[in-house]
Amino acid sequence: MLLRIFNNKNRLLQFFLIALASSSLFFLPINVIPSNGFNPLYDLFLNIIGNNSVVIRIVFILLITIPIILTQYFAVFFGIIQRNYFHFFFLAPILIFSNESAWTLNPTLFALLFLVIGVANLFQLNRTESPIVISSTSFIFSIASLFYSIFIWNILLIIIALFIFREFKLRELIMAIGSFVLPYIYIFTWYFVDDILLIKWNEFINQIFDFSFNITLSSSFLHLFFIAIIILLTLYLIISIFNSLRNKLIQVREYLSFFLVTFLFSIILLLIAGSNTPYQFMIIQFLIAFLYSVHLSDNRPSWHHDIVILLLVSHNIISVFYA
Repeated sequence: MLLRIFNNKNRLLQFFLIALASSSLFFLPINVIPSNGFNPLYDLFLNIIGNNSVVIRIVFILLITIPIILTQYFAVFFGIIQRNYFHFFFLAPILIFSNESAWTLNPTLFALLFLVIGVANLFQLNRTESPIVISSTSFIFSIASLFYSIFIWNILLIIIALFIFREFKLRELIMAIGSFVLPYIYIFTWYFVDDILLIKWNEFINQIFDFSFNITLSSSFLHLFFIAIIILLTLYLIISIFNSLRNKLIQVREYLSFFLVTFLFSIILLLIAGSNTPYQFMIIQFLIAFLYSVHLSDNRPSWHHDIVILLLVSHNIISVFYA
């Protein structure tokens, strides 16, 4: 019942629910997370906005809504989700805000926006032979890593994409690495001129190779129950999408295969994110919401889907108002 609201027949009700949920962001407190490690563009952003609460709230809302809108648009454009299904508009906020760290302005939000744009750009690889796709995606991922340093490892996703979407060429790999390194050459040149190169280089190395999992799980029943639900839901969705791949077009198979690789890669980054571990959860939950949307696009929603949604919504309400 709940999920059937988000089909093509209920546009007015969809708009009302989305507007109601969005308006709540103006009243709930949004904290700004200080930079932790080597995140130069995020540091620059914090210096520009200062403590302006209005700007902080507006930027936060934009960084939440734009990736969701873009993901829905790209999913329909590439034929991954049926045109008349808008479940992602509902599922993404529910899963993102189930994480307490989501109620903060943090580097991950900036990186998520660039991740969505970069992955959509990579999907063009099986449509064109232009090397610009490789160069532009590498540059996009590089900019993302300057907001959220852990994302530097996403250069590996570009290499994997070269194998999935078309025949691997060494020349394209060199172009990808060159485009990725270019922003770093510029910024470290600036540090050299400013006579802080050694300090920033040590920060960079320490952040990139901080292979640790830094999070403390709550012992509360609510938190443990929520984690169990998320794990079971994720396994169910992955199995469901794997089983449906053989019924899809070759291009859509490639898109979903690469998306599953991106999802697994995000989990690996979670294990080595160090102090950024709580915020990396946000990206994983965003991707789980997309997996769920793909599943609902291929399968008619039933009562057990409504139960899962009610559990997630109940968890969010309890966490926000009673935790």
